Amino acid sequence: MVNKIKKRFMFEITDLKMAGAQYMLCDLLSEFVMFENDIIVVVLGENPKNELSMKMEKLGVKIQYMSKKSNNFFVRKIQTYIFLSKCIKSYKPDIIHANLDYVYIWIYALIHRHFFYETIHTQPYRIYNNRLCFFYKLLYRNRLIRPILLTDSGRDEFCQLFKTRETDVEVIANPVKVDRFSNEPILKNKEDSVKFVSVARFHKIKNHRLLINAFRKTCSKIKNCELYLAGDGELYDDIKKYTLDLGIMDKVIFLGEVEDIPGLLAKSDVMVISSDSESFSLVLVEAMAAGLPVIATSVGGMRDIVRENGVLVKPNDVEGMANAMIGLAENPMLRYEYGMKSKKLVKEYSLENIVEKYKRVLC
Repeated sequence: MVNKIKKRFMFEITDLKMAGAQYMLCDLLSEFVMFENDIIVVVLGENPKNELSMKMEKLGVKIQYMSKKSNNFFVRKIQTYIFLSKCIKSYKPDIIHANLDYVYIWIYALIHRHFFYETIHTQPYRIYNNRLCFFYKLLYRNRLIRPILLTDSGRDEFCQLFKTRETDVEVIANPVKVDRFSNEPILKNKEDSVKFVSVARFHKIKNHRLLINAFRKTCSKIKNCELYLAGDGELYDDIKKYTLDLGIMDKVIFLGEVEDIPGLLAKSDVMVISSDSESFSLVLVEAMAAGLPVIATSVGGMRDIVRENGVLVKPNDVEGMANAMIGLAENPMLRYEYGMKSKKLVKEYSLENIVEKYKRVLC
């Protein structure tokens, strides 16, 4: 249904790094502009001039970047708050939807009694454990923020921590453009090489060491297997050296940043995610769209995403992850069945479905 009442939307986000929350916003905007709403995107950082920022500019929406920031931590915080305040006051939006940034909108909402929608892209316990958590409690008590969680388990955790009712919290997942992944699962022979793939920034929370250790056990039993690691980050060199020290460098391929994720997944057999914490894994859903079986740690939103299409293992469980990888490597039919179920389940996360949910909430 076309939205007949034209509104002024402000979408606020911390930065335009090429990550899940930023891609979600870009996909959402690509659909919202079709309904002739007046839209501005406020970015609390400089223009990165990357593929994502250029894609947003092509959509024709207004984008306001904060290009100048002090090197002093406290001065920078004040500058950012003033910048956000000026944008809101000058644009006078009907609806404000915030992503990633929490502190600035909390302060603004409390001072100006302004209402926000906020998509929480992290696990709620990380906000609750923040020393500024009392801001959120005040805001919710005064109903100045409507939280949007990515999964049912995220909503349940949020309600338990902040003592809120389920009916006061929205659940809307991050979307995926399913038609970008047209390949169907293929039933392979047992003798064929098995390609495991993981797409994640090299950060402590992604726990690449767990994956490397599990793969070491896997390839000691399964000779015809490889592990492809896509992504970059501060621990890239450290994980590469660790892999070399374990003597499996010939089996692990470090790809760095990969732009063509659909192409990479089309050449892969199993997606593996080893994170210690994950509110929602967009790449996991993309793997499902590509018809891949999935293996993931049982944390955060991945407990909702991985159902009869893969295997969940305990966090930091090397043996459990190795057994899951070995089990799928040895059983092509099980990989095929999981892949077919992935293709079926991913329809829940289609862009069209998620946009309809956001329109229902925001419009």
